[in-house]
Amino acid sequence: MEPVISRTKTKLETKDNQKVYRIFEKNNTATFNIPSRNLHKTIKVKEKYYDISMLNYLFQVYPFGHEKRIQFNLVMDGRRGSPVGSFAMYVMETWQENIKVPFGSYDCYRLEMGITGMASIFSSKYKYYFWYTVNTPHILVKFKDKQSGLCKLLEIDVKED
Repeated sequence: MEPVISRTKTKLETKDNQKVYRIFEKNNTATFNIPSRNLHKTIKVKEKYYDISMLNYLFQVYPFGHEKRIQFNLVMDGRRGSPVGSFAMYVMETWQENIKVPFGSYDCYRLEMGITGMASIFSSKYKYYFWYTVNTPHILVKFKDKQSGLCKLLEIDVKED
């Protein structure tokens, strides 16, 4: 898990060029500009950190089958009820199970992600669970958190080269 985001611009616009989402990361700060949530905030970040938008890619390369607890810094933008800020986080594999979703049934690893350190005492509601297929490329099949509930895989759109 070595990729580090720095000096990045992330933006999403509608077809009529209306800004929906924008994050600027520069000089150890992250600036959020998300008009739909009235979020205009700049925070300080540590040198090595990951953006919440990168979690799916980051977890696809987790060392599955080794049950390691990995710590990392994560910048969160408040989506789905999460806090806004930079947080010391952990991710660890908790077990393996068969998951049934509308698109099918899959053998999956379950990952748990939460806040580390002293802050974890006051933030137990911020735990997140991810189910990734045992088979590569480790597709995210199911996601659950305490704030907004459960999301399941409905379909996979495979595009041939």
